[in-house]
Amino acid sequence: MLLGLCFLTRSIVCQSAAEDDPPTALWRGIKQGLSGPHGREYFDKSIKDALLPPLYGVLVSSTPADHPTEFLVSMAGNPHPEVTLKVYGSQKPLAPGTPIRFDGIGEAFTQEPFMLTLRVETVNRASHRSMTLSLSSPM
Repeated sequence: MLLGLCFLTRSIVCQSAAEDDPPTALWRGIKQGLSGPHGREYFDKSIKDALLPPLYGVLVSSTPADHPTEFLVSMAGNPHPEVTLKVYGSQKPLAPGTPIRFDGIGEAFTQEPFMLTLRVETVNRASHRSMTLSLSSPM
Protein backbone atom coordinates (compact mmCIF):
# COMPACT_ATOMS: atom_id res chain seq x y z
CA MET A 1 0.00 0.00 0.00
CA LEU A 2 2.76 2.45 0.95
CA LEU A 3 4.66 1.76 -2.27
CA GLY A 4 1.51 2.30 -4.36
CA LEU A 5 0.83 5.57 -2.58
CA CYS A 6 4.41 6.64 -3.27
CA PHE A 7 3.96 6.09 -7.00
CA LEU A 8 0.67 8.00 -7.00
CA THR A 9 1.91 11.04 -5.08
CA ARG A 10 5.45 11.17 -6.49
CA SER A 11 6.70 12.47 -3.14
CA ILE A 12 10.26 13.80 -3.01
CA VAL A 13 11.25 11.65 -0.06
CA CYS A 14 8.84 8.75 -0.48
CA GLN A 15 10.68 5.62 0.67
CA SER A 16 9.53 2.57 2.55
CA ALA A 17 10.31 2.55 6.25
CA ALA A 18 12.57 -0.44 5.66
CA GLU A 19 14.77 1.57 3.29
CA ASP A 20 15.20 4.92 5.04
CA ASP A 21 15.12 6.22 8.56
CA PRO A 22 13.85 9.82 9.03
CA PRO A 23 17.28 11.55 8.90
CA THR A 24 18.20 9.72 5.69
CA ALA A 25 14.83 10.51 4.12
CA LEU A 26 15.28 14.15 5.16
CA TRP A 27 18.75 14.26 3.56
CA ARG A 28 17.43 12.70 0.34
CA GLY A 29 14.71 15.37 0.15
CA ILE A 30 17.19 18.18 0.79
CA LYS A 31 19.61 16.85 -1.81
CA GLN A 32 16.86 16.37 -4.39
CA GLY A 33 15.68 19.96 -3.84
CA LEU A 34 19.20 21.34 -4.11
CA SER A 35 20.09 19.21 -7.15
CA GLY A 36 17.00 20.21 -9.12
CA PRO A 37 16.73 23.00 -11.69
CA HIS A 38 15.72 25.46 -8.96
CA GLY A 39 18.36 24.35 -6.46
CA ARG A 40 19.70 27.85 -5.80
CA GLU A 41 16.20 29.17 -5.11
CA TYR A 42 15.48 26.17 -2.84
CA PHE A 43 18.67 26.88 -0.89
CA ASP A 44 17.94 30.60 -0.55
CA LYS A 45 14.33 30.10 0.58
CA SER A 46 14.52 26.89 2.62
CA ILE A 47 18.06 26.13 3.77
CA LYS A 48 20.06 29.37 4.04
CA ASP A 49 20.14 30.67 7.63
CA ALA A 50 17.77 27.86 8.72
CA LEU A 51 18.61 25.38 11.48
CA LEU A 52 18.35 21.90 10.01
CA PRO A 53 17.29 18.94 12.16
CA PRO A 54 19.92 16.35 13.08
CA LEU A 55 21.56 14.61 10.14
CA TYR A 56 24.04 11.76 9.97
CA GLY A 57 27.04 11.13 7.75
CA VAL A 58 30.54 9.71 7.62
CA LEU A 59 33.59 11.87 8.19
CA VAL A 60 35.83 11.99 5.11
CA SER A 61 38.42 14.49 6.40
CA SER A 62 38.93 17.40 8.76
CA THR A 63 41.34 20.36 8.95
CA PRO A 64 43.47 21.42 10.72
CA ALA A 65 44.40 18.05 12.20
CA ASP A 66 44.94 19.06 15.84
CA HIS A 67 41.86 21.30 16.40
CA PRO A 68 39.63 20.88 13.36
CA THR A 69 37.28 23.65 12.31
CA GLU A 70 36.19 22.20 8.97
CA PHE A 71 34.84 18.70 8.30
CA LEU A 72 34.04 17.10 4.94
CA VAL A 73 31.19 14.60 5.25
CA SER A 74 29.75 11.94 2.96
CA MET A 75 26.02 11.33 3.21
CA ALA A 76 23.68 8.33 2.82
CA GLY A 77 26.28 5.89 1.54
CA ASN A 78 27.81 8.24 -1.05
CA PRO A 79 31.62 7.87 -0.80
CA HIS A 80 32.18 11.48 -1.91
CA PRO A 81 31.80 14.46 0.43
CA GLU A 82 28.56 16.38 -0.01
CA VAL A 83 28.53 18.47 3.16
CA THR A 84 31.11 20.81 4.68
CA LEU A 85 30.70 21.50 8.38
CA LYS A 86 32.27 24.68 9.73
CA VAL A 87 32.68 24.48 13.49
CA TYR A 88 32.62 27.71 15.44
CA GLY A 89 34.11 26.62 18.72
CA SER A 90 36.35 23.93 20.13
CA GLN A 91 36.24 20.49 18.54
CA LYS A 92 38.22 17.34 19.24
CA PRO A 93 39.62 15.52 16.20
CA LEU A 94 37.73 12.53 14.82
CA ALA A 95 39.15 9.84 12.55
CA PRO A 96 38.10 9.62 8.89
CA GLY A 97 35.39 6.98 8.50
CA THR A 98 33.74 7.91 11.81
CA PRO A 99 29.92 7.98 11.64
CA ILE A 100 28.85 11.42 12.87
CA ARG A 101 25.73 13.31 13.93
CA PHE A 102 25.29 17.04 13.42
CA ASP A 103 22.73 19.78 13.11
CA GLY A 104 23.59 23.09 11.58
CA ILE A 105 22.58 26.30 9.90
CA GLY A 106 22.72 26.58 6.11
CA GLU A 107 25.59 28.87 5.10
CA ALA A 108 26.54 28.20 1.46
CA PHE A 109 25.78 25.93 -1.46
CA THR A 110 27.28 25.01 -4.83
CA GLN A 111 25.44 22.78 -7.27
CA GLU A 112 28.48 21.74 -9.33
CA PRO A 113 30.35 20.19 -7.69
CA PHE A 114 27.59 19.53 -5.17
CA MET A 115 28.46 20.88 -1.71
CA LEU A 116 26.25 22.14 1.11
CA THR A 117 28.03 24.11 3.84
CA LEU A 118 26.59 24.26 7.34
CA ARG A 119 27.66 26.18 10.45
CA VAL A 120 27.70 23.87 13.45
CA GLU A 121 28.52 24.17 17.13
CA THR A 122 29.89 20.64 17.39
CA VAL A 123 30.30 17.37 15.52
CA ASN A 124 29.46 14.20 17.49
CA ARG A 125 29.99 10.51 16.96
CA ALA A 126 26.79 8.80 15.84
CA SER A 127 25.92 6.18 18.41
CA HIS A 128 22.42 4.97 17.56
CA ARG A 129 22.26 1.73 15.55
CA SER A 130 19.69 3.03 13.06
CA MET A 131 21.89 6.01 12.30
CA THR A 132 24.76 3.68 11.42
CA LEU A 133 22.39 1.75 9.14
CA SER A 134 21.35 4.97 7.38
CA LEU A 135 24.95 5.61 6.42
CA SER A 136 25.00 2.54 4.20
CA SER A 137 21.97 3.53 2.12
CA PRO A 138 23.25 4.80 -1.26
CA MET A 139 21.63 7.90 -2.74
